[in-house]
Amino acid sequence: HALVQDAAYQSLLKSRRQQLHARIAQVLEERFPMTAEVEPELLAHHCTQAGLHEKAVAYWHRAGQRAFARSAAPEAVAQLSMGLEVLRGLPEGLERDRREVDLQAALGGALMTKATGAAEVGRAYARARELCRGLGDTARLFPVLWGLTVFHINRAELPLAVEAAEEMLRLVGQDEDVAVRLGSHRAASTAFYHFGQLRRAQIHLEETLVLYDRERTRSLSLVYRTDFRANALNILSLTLL
Repeated sequence: HALVQDAAYQSLLKSRRQQLHARIAQVLEERFPMTAEVEPELLAHHCTQAGLHEKAVAYWHRAGQRAFARSAAPEAVAQLSMGLEVLRGLPEGLERDRREVDLQAALGGALMTKATGAAEVGRAYARARELCRGLGDTARLFPVLWGLTVFHINRAELPLAVEAAEEMLRLVGQDEDVAVRLGSHRAASTAFYHFGQLRRAQIHLEETLVLYDRERTRSLSLVYRTDFRANALNILSLTLL
């Protein structure tokens, strides 16, 4: 039965197949809105096949985020990679660059669960940093610099880790958001601790604990893949020791 279905599908003209996928995506969005929330990969597939690149990229990104949130890292990597592939179909410009930053940053985080110091992790974050600098997008740059800090620490490239963390500290004055300040102090404390600059690490660890608020910073656990308070207390105890 499946073979018959495949044969029938392949016999359709590409334009007709695209129309059908577009119609399916439209029906799912309009009549089954919960599907977009719980199964964004399904919408992503139909939008991709329909040639609706902009929608497809958004759904692949959402699918990757959902997969990563439930610790399904291989699925997240596959879905985010598919998003980057489809992204090539969008016209060049600022909006495409912003979308790529989000995909590359999410991909770097998903890849880290496999091997924190793997070369592909560095490539994803480096590309995201390059795009952020071109865009002048400081908000998107902070989690990317955090990822680079952790990446370089795990490769024992400590001067590069300190460089990334110090870039965060230099930029933090431009954005008083507590999440940005917290992430910057946490990255700096990690880099300085591993670099042996314990007094500097202690200062930033203590500032992390001052800024931490469970309710206000709950969403950061997913972005930065760590609980800031638990992690800061752990490293602070070692620093003081």
